[in-house]
Amino acid sequence: MTQLTVRVAETTISVAEMTIPMAEMTIPMAEMTISVARMTISMAQITISMAEMTIPMARMTISMAQTTISMAEMTISMAQTTNSHGKNDHFYGRNYHFYGTNDQFSWYK
Repeated sequence: MTQLTVRVAETTISVAEMTIPMAEMTIPMAEMTISVARMTISMAQITISMAEMTIPMARMTISMAQTTISMAEMTISMAQTTNSHGKNDHFYGRNYHFYGTNDQFSWYK
């Protein structure tokens, strides 16, 4: 019985001796995982700050687009007002009449 106990103890020692180098290899792997995780965190922080910058830029773009729309609507309104007075008609349009000889033309409104 004592010999069996000794053999079991010796086997336990040799297994433990094999476990030590495996555990020693695990330490640098864990350190590498930590550094990769830190790098991932800093990249995520950069991404977050870029996204935070994008939001006000998008709001500014929306505001600029709304201003452009307002200006275009005003231009349309002005063009329609001008057109109703006949100023935008073609040169030979309804409000312009021509008279004269073949060489000399005059026009009046």
